[in-house]
Order: sequence, then C-alpha cells, then structure tokens
Amino acid sequence: MSHVHAQPNANELALGVVVVDRAILEMNGRSKEVKLPDAWAQSGRMGQATYTLTLTMSDKPREAWAIYFPRIGNRFEVTVNGHQVGKIGAISDLSTDSALRPHYFRVSDSLLQSGANQIHVFLEGERNRYAGLSRVHLGPDRLLRLDYEWRYNHQVGGAVALTIVYVVCSLLALVLSLALRQVSDLLFALATAFGAFRTWTTLLETPPFDYHWWAWAVDMSYAASMACIYAFYVRAMGLNTRRWDTAGGFYVAVALVMVTWHSQAERSDIRSIWLTFCLAYGVFLLVVVVHQWWRHKTLTTTVLAVASVVAAGFGVVDYLRVFNHQDGYGGTPLLRFTAACFVVAMVFVVADRLITSLRQERALRISIDKEAEMLRLELASQYEQQAITHAETARTQERQRIVQDLHDGMGLQLTGLLGLVEKDTLDLGEVQSEVRHTIEQLRTLVDGSETFDGTLAELLGHIRHRIETRLRRQSIALEWQVRGSAEWVDTAIDPIAALNLQHLMFELCTNVLKHSGARTVTVICELGVQAGDLTRFHVCFEDDGRQPRGTIGRTSAGQRSIERRVRQLQGEIAVDHPGGEGWRNSLSFSFSNLVLKLAE
Repeated sequence: MSHVHAQPNANELALGVVVVDRAILEMNGRSKEVKLPDAWAQSGRMGQATYTLTLTMSDKPREAWAIYFPRIGNRFEVTVNGHQVGKIGAISDLSTDSALRPHYFRVSDSLLQSGANQIHVFLEGERNRYAGLSRVHLGPDRLLRLDYEWRYNHQVGGAVALTIVYVVCSLLALVLSLALRQVSDLLFALATAFGAFRTWTTLLETPPFDYHWWAWAVDMSYAASMACIYAFYVRAMGLNTRRWDTAGGFYVAVALVMVTWHSQAERSDIRSIWLTFCLAYGVFLLVVVVHQWWRHKTLTTTVLAVASVVAAGFGVVDYLRVFNHQDGYGGTPLLRFTAACFVVAMVFVVADRLITSLRQERALRISIDKEAEMLRLELASQYEQQAITHAETARTQERQRIVQDLHDGMGLQLTGLLGLVEKDTLDLGEVQSEVRHTIEQLRTLVDGSETFDGTLAELLGHIRHRIETRLRRQSIALEWQVRGSAEWVDTAIDPIAALNLQHLMFELCTNVLKHSGARTVTVICELGVQAGDLTRFHVCFEDDGRQPRGTIGRTSAGQRSIERRVRQLQGEIAVDHPGGEGWRNSLSFSFSNLVLKLAE
C-alpha cells in the first residue's frame, strides 16, 4: 500500500491548519492516488472504499486536534492510528445520507504522535445519491472549529432560516389567495411550500421512510416548486395562460417520469440527464422572461427578469463547478438559493400588486367621498329648496284658510250683528256675546297663523295653552291628558299638519264657547294601534254642556270647518251626544300623516 504524506508547509505551520487534497483510494482490491475532492456521482462508482492519508508531524502536539470534513458521505467512519474517532450511519444501511452537512471530530492529543500518523476514512456511497469525499482539514481544535462553525452555520442555519421564511411566505400567500381569490397567490403559496419542504430535507440525515421514495419526494418537490414559479411568472407577465400552462404541464410530466426512474433505478446517468433537463427548463424560463421584459419594460417584468438571470447564473455555476466537476464536491451548491431569488421576486410582485390595489382603492374611496359630498350638498340644496316650497305651500294654504274662516266665521257673525242693528231690536247681552265670540274667533285666526316648527309634544303644549287661556276667560275648566310612551311625543311634526291640527282644536274650543254652556272640557290625546297594525293618533274632545244644541253639531259652519280640517289630515271623526247634554268629538289620524317626512 502506498501512502500520501501530508507534510505541513511554512504557511500551514503558521496558520496551524493542514488541508489534505490527495489520498490513496482502495476499492475492489485496487489502490490508486486520487485528488480530493473525489465525487462518486461524477465517476459513476458505488460501493465501499477506503481513503488513506498519512500526516507526518515533527513533534507530538500538546493540545487536542480535530478533523473537519466540509462534505463526506453517504456513510463513513474515521480512524486515527487505529483508533476510531468518528462514525456517521451504519454501513449497508441505505437510509442514511451524511453528505448534507459538514462533519467535525475531535482528536485527542494522545492519539497523535511525532512522525507518521495514519488516517483511514472508510466510506460507503451509492450512485443514485451524491457521495464522495471533500478535502480533509486537520489542525488544533481551537482553530479548526471556527472554520467548521462558519460553514455549519452558513449551511444548516441558512437552511433553517430559508425554511422559516418559506413557511411564513406560504401561509401569508395562502391567506391572500383565500381572501382575494387570486390564482397567482395560490401558486406563490404552493411554490414556497414546496421550497420549504425541499430546504427542510437538507437538515435530515435519515429519511422518515424508504430512501428511494424519499429521494423521489425531494426531487419532485423541487420540480413542483419550479412549475409553480413558472405558472406564477406567466400570470404576472400577462401571457397566454393556456398555452404556457401546457408547456408547464409538459415539464411536470417529464420530471415525474425521470425522477421516478432515477429514484428506483440507482443509475447516476439518469440523475445527470435530470439535472440537464432542469437546467434547460431554467434557460427556457429565462428566455421567456427576458423576451417579455424586452417587449414590455415594466417594473414587474424587470424584477422577474433580474431574478431569473441571477437564478440561471447560480444554476450554471453549480452545473459546471459542482455537479459535473471533480473539484465541486466540497463546494457549497448555489442551486438552493435560486428558489430564494424567485421567491424574493414573487414577494415583490405580490407586494407591488397589493400596494397598487391599495392606492387604487384609496383613490376610489377619495373619489367616492367627493361624489358623496357633492351629492350631499346637492341633496341639502334640494332639501332646502323643498323646505322653502313646502313652507310657501303651507303659507298659501293658510292664507286660503284665513280667507275662508273670515268668510264662514267672522263674516257670518258680523252679518248677524248687522241684522240685529238694522231691525232695531238690539239686545245688549246678545250683542256682547256676539262681539265676544267674534273677538275669540279673531284670536283663533291670529294664533293659527303662527308658523310651527317642532315636535308633537311642543305642538300639544301650544294648543293646550291657547285653549286653556280661552276657556279660563269663560270660567270653563280644562282637563288635559296625554297618554303613550315618551318617545312618540318627541317626533317632529309636519308644519302643514300642525297648522291643521291646531286650527281643528281651536275650532272645537270655539264651538264649546259659542254653543255648549259647558263648565268642563276634557281633552285626551293618545297613540294606539288599531287593526292592521297602523299606528294611529287619537284625540277625544268632550264637554259637559247643559244646553242642547239641536242641529248645531253637524250642520253649523264651525262643524263644517272641523270636518274639512279632518279631511285634510286624512283622518276620521265621530260626533256623539252622550247623556243628552254636551258633545264628544272622537278624532283619529294616521300618525304617519303627521310626522315630518322630510326629516326622515
């Protein structure tokens, strides 16, 4: 057996670390010198082999040393001067793959000696997985550990960080897809989910099930992630989705066949074909994106094109320097960062779309607010104009009412007085009574001419005050009752309805003063519900007059005026003569005819 002697040079002695780049490989009864790194997948080997290195030291070290393997696998054990210092995986147990992370073993200073030190690395690998041995680093533990921890944190810590980022992005994109019903958001969620799974698998040395199907799941997750990224790009750039989705489906179908073949056949050439196909697909995607960017230079196409160029560069570097080069086995593959480039670009596209949507929504909201304000001002102007028209109508109707009341009421009374004077049969008491009633009629006209703007409670209070004042002058008592909840009396009343209602009550009061000779007047106002669930406002106006009025109740001018007021309010009136003396007027109105509809 020949040996490779690792003799530290002056620089290595100064640094305290030795890097071994050559070893003797013993395999199938043959031995030869090989250059490290030695990648099995590149040379098409499989099985078991032993790498032998000899480290010659002038003095016995006085501190603990260590052996650092940037990459080694799939399963191995390491001995120094016949003593085992490290072992990963069980030989012939194909489920273990230790080539996914760096390995570090401390070597006690008692195992090392001055002169030649034999280091044996027994390794087992298979062709369908990436196996081999990188350059071997030896040196003091306190110095070598820094290099190991840097690579470990970079490789393992970076994988953990990427997995967390992918999972967070996937969940956020899934929430967006459910909220906005966007296919591109769902594709983003799937792409990052597959990327999270693919990155997480690099943290496992032992798969949870048969490694053949585990390798199939890992490679298919990568293919599915690329397919989702491709579909996202197609939609983000506004391409014909049907035609380009067909091309994406073809890629998935080919990937399914080749990955299944590779995972079950244990042939390294299939993996090389698969990687070449992935690279070709990546180049195809790059061409599509760059072409679309050239045609439409927008912010979205620019970001996607830059990400595609960077990712394609990573893929080309790995294809030439790592996967198909003897010295690439010990290097760090950049292919895992291609998905990160795509994800960053996709995050930017989604964020830009959301920001644009928010800006458009804000602009639309401002526009709607402006239109609403203009509409509000227009409605306010229309309301004001309608209120003016409504008030003018009320004044016109009131003028007509005053003229009619002067004609029917005071005109009749003055005509009667004139007749008494012309007949020379003056009765001073009768004249005083007629004059007094004429004055009361004038007061009623004056009070009724006041414009009212308030609630039902205020209107009833105003009517009560006017009626009570007139009745008190004639020594007539007033019993006033208002029944119902406190809410309905605070309802705003239509001005025209208010005028008609107060004139109606004043006319009833005038009739009592002129004809009944009553001592007490009872007024009951209440809000009730009749058949049909129509809210009604009821008024009962009753006196205890002791002078029968014969036909006065329904045929006098005052009664006709009362009935006209009731019709204007679309109400009902019932007049009866309880007990043979006095009169009771029962009035009923729909409450909706009284309320101020403009206020609604």
